Amino acid sequence: MNVSFNLDDNEVELIAKKVLELQQADSDLINEKLDKIYEAILNIDSTSNIDIEQLAQAISEKISCNNSENPNTPELPQTEDISIIPATSRFAGLKTAAEIVNAISVGWNLAGTLEAVGGGGDLAQETSWGQPKATQELFDAVAAKGFNAVRIPVTWSQHIDWSTGTISSAWMARVEEVVNYALKNDLIVILNTHHDHSSYMHANGNFKQWLVLDPDKNTDVCNRLASVWTQIAEHFKSYDGRLIFEGWNEVQHTNQDWVTATDEEWNSLNTMAKVFVDTVRATKGNNSVRCLLINPPMTSDKNMVEKMVLPTDVIENRIIISGHPYDSRYGEELEDRFPNWDKMIEKGIPVIFGEVGTTAEVAQLTRERNALNYTARGKKHGIPMFWWDDEDRMLINRGDYTWYQESIVDNLIKGATSDPEEIMYTAVYNLNDISYWESGKIDPDTGEKVTGKNNSKVLKERVKTSEGHVENITVKSYDNGFQLWTIAFYDSDGNYVYGIYKPSMYNVSFVCPTNAVSFNITVWNPWGVRSDSQWSDYFANSQLSIIIKEEETTLPWEDERLHVYDFAEVDLNDFSNWRIGEYEMSGNYSKSAVARICVKGHLKVDSDLIIENEITNADGTSNQDVRLVLRTYDSNHDIVENLGAWQQGVMITNGSHGVELGVSMYYPKNSTVVIDNYKALFESGLNIKINTHDEFKFLTLSGSDCLKGRSVNKLGNLIENANSYRALPLFDVSDAGRELAVIIKDNTWRFCEFNEDMNVIKYQETGAVNKVIMQENTKYIRISGSSIDAASSIKVAYTGEIVAISEETA
Repeated sequence: MNVSFNLDDNEVELIAKKVLELQQADSDLINEKLDKIYEAILNIDSTSNIDIEQLAQAISEKISCNNSENPNTPELPQTEDISIIPATSRFAGLKTAAEIVNAISVGWNLAGTLEAVGGGGDLAQETSWGQPKATQELFDAVAAKGFNAVRIPVTWSQHIDWSTGTISSAWMARVEEVVNYALKNDLIVILNTHHDHSSYMHANGNFKQWLVLDPDKNTDVCNRLASVWTQIAEHFKSYDGRLIFEGWNEVQHTNQDWVTATDEEWNSLNTMAKVFVDTVRATKGNNSVRCLLINPPMTSDKNMVEKMVLPTDVIENRIIISGHPYDSRYGEELEDRFPNWDKMIEKGIPVIFGEVGTTAEVAQLTRERNALNYTARGKKHGIPMFWWDDEDRMLINRGDYTWYQESIVDNLIKGATSDPEEIMYTAVYNLNDISYWESGKIDPDTGEKVTGKNNSKVLKERVKTSEGHVENITVKSYDNGFQLWTIAFYDSDGNYVYGIYKPSMYNVSFVCPTNAVSFNITVWNPWGVRSDSQWSDYFANSQLSIIIKEEETTLPWEDERLHVYDFAEVDLNDFSNWRIGEYEMSGNYSKSAVARICVKGHLKVDSDLIIENEITNADGTSNQDVRLVLRTYDSNHDIVENLGAWQQGVMITNGSHGVELGVSMYYPKNSTVVIDNYKALFESGLNIKINTHDEFKFLTLSGSDCLKGRSVNKLGNLIENANSYRALPLFDVSDAGRELAVIIKDNTWRFCEFNEDMNVIKYQETGAVNKVIMQENTKYIRISGSSIDAASSIKVAYTGEIVAISEETA
């Protein structure tokens, strides 16, 4: 045998012994396994001077994931409680289900790939749902990000010859290849049967649903279950304890109703569980002590604690159960997901949540909060979570292995690896009890708490929050005068960050400022001092209610002293100044508009402005894909005017009231774009200009100032009986300047320019808003518009003088 190392037979035998020791195999197997070891040596990439210990270790790792003939296939006594995880693994020494579950921080699902169904059933099935083939690089990226476990969902039905019940060897080899990708990164791996229960399964047109929760079919189901798992278990029985088998996924009724299982269906499931466990154990090898995972019906049945009967196993403490409690909430209310699972853990049965995740329909900030808080609460309860990565829950780009939603991923990792008490926050604080309060106040200028007898109360303990989280404080006071007085924010070191002083606040929402991790509030009574007993009585009789709640949606503005920017302060071409959502026609900010983005705060503008926007690509060409939507607000942040959706154009703010501007952006032809589409657009060189022209003067008219039923034509003449049209008087614009901006709130108006001899030199029809660059020799203009009534607002903005001329003079 031509070996590429300078090794004599004694050294090879020594390596063999070390390999078998690492694989925990019986030394009597040395002679019959030498050929395998020689073969492994040939396939190890190294130099001839490799250290014997290193070579043995390398060979051990090489042959631990090949096939059932590998030298790490001991015929283990079925009751021997040992670890079968290699000594080189970060999970070395772990053996029981509880130990392995506790070692999992956060997991990731290879979704939409090996479980894809509906095609021909060959290897191309893997990409039939649009995902690319799984690669080593994909698992490298997942592991590098911080996930230490993966779940590999696999559908087997389409790869089974139902005339013999045999799984395709090519499919088995492909599944093994993907499992090896994960194990190379030292990940815990869960391998299952996934869509084998689904009604859209077709196995050579012969058998559709074979893994169902149906008492009438249970014998047949169990026979098929035993056949499939015998083949899978035999193929992988040499694999070490990092590989976990999951018997089924979300098994449900034949009619696929997601309802509570009947007693008969529970009996069927418990029988299936026993068949699954006994089948795997019968294949011996490492399967004698491997951890196995069993799911309740639909993976969430509420009667699980009373109805689930785990099978008697030949080895103790090797069974895990799993749930799939998808949830987009992020506060204390998440706790209602855990009680039944906690009871199973109390019985000594470890739990994982095999599928969780939020969709793109959920507001971005809510998704980020959920990722952080849900995994943190899972850690608190001892339940690791596996994100379902597919379609609108997709986190990673499987083309270049970058992360679409890095903030969500980072929060998943952070929540699962940090102290839960440091990470979790409570979204609702009910403070309707005198025990939370003490006499005193917070100075909003210094953040200092001043205690003592007066007419105000301050919280004894600060409320935890996070930067960018939206808090709402509601003070409901009935005939006793209590009001919210001050709010003060503090950083992680307890230092004062910012304060708000607003007497007479009853319902206040705000976004916590940069670096703030906690805040405190003062509630006072301007009518006089109230004793503790009076406070208690008010709370007890529902005359006073004080609640702090983290909002699902934010306000039309963040706090005005924090987030109403001077117009020149905000670079509109810096993507960091934008966020998901839009300013709605009501003026409110809505995060639910996930296909739109808006500037993070209002922009200060002068009350009478021409607002002109221009959107261009990096090469200077006009961008035809996106639109801006502008809203104006008064000094109280109340909506004044909706200026509509404009690609290019000119707008005029509404008189002396519009002093703030809200800017949103959207794709009018695509309602499914995500934040990354906008980010890429900005990175490609998108250029947004919003110019304000405060040098303009304004002429404002209404329908009552017009000539009813007349319209200007291309000859400059007034047409009588023009139905819905009204014409403005003729204007002398000799001194008006060359630029005019005109707005009429309906969608059609006509503009005609005349020279000094009243000859028409330009005529145009246009929409509601436009800027007009007049001809050099323009002396007069006439404007007419459709459907103008007395309530309509017609504006002409100009830089010089404009004089209305009567009809007789004209």
